[in-house]
Amino acid sequence: MRFALPISLALFMAAGPVAAQATGSPDRDTEMIELIQEMDSDVETRVFGLVRAQATWPAGVGAGFGAIRVRQPRHYDCRTLCDFSGFTVHLQPATTGIQFGIGYSSFVGEQRGSRRFVRHVYSGYGVKGVVMRLRDADSSGFSHPTLWGVEGNFTIAQVSVSLGVLRPVQREAGDSRWQITGGIGWGF
Repeated sequence: MRFALPISLALFMAAGPVAAQATGSPDRDTEMIELIQEMDSDVETRVFGLVRAQATWPAGVGAGFGAIRVRQPRHYDCRTLCDFSGFTVHLQPATTGIQFGIGYSSFVGEQRGSRRFVRHVYSGYGVKGVVMRLRDADSSGFSHPTLWGVEGNFTIAQVSVSLGVLRPVQREAGDSRWQITGGIGWGF
């Protein structure tokens, strides 16, 4: 034990010259750094489709679709893992209502052979402003069928959980209630 630090230090010092020889010349290292910087600076804007199935309260069970607009290096091939971060739009028709949302999302996923859709989202989050229209607001406990607010969702291994706060667009006098909404489903 008492010799562990001196031995580690000796190995580190002996490996230094060997590691310096293995990397090559400083010019070669500089060229590689410049090549990587050039590849990462060559970005393009891409739009990918998103799908999900979700049970939410108060809108009910539904299937949603949307899109995310991202800026990624041109050489990225997202058939394997990629980072997707950007502006999102969602529309989700459901059994007792419909929801539309605009916001920002960031997730890690892959396309798995699809050119335009993200097929698998492994982990991610999103925050969006939403408008929800209910068919029968009275049965859901709302005073008006159109609601607005903020919703956040979190996805791990394709399982999506959403939580939001909404309030009626037109409120009756003295009604300042915000309602907590939520859902669970598959996809992003």
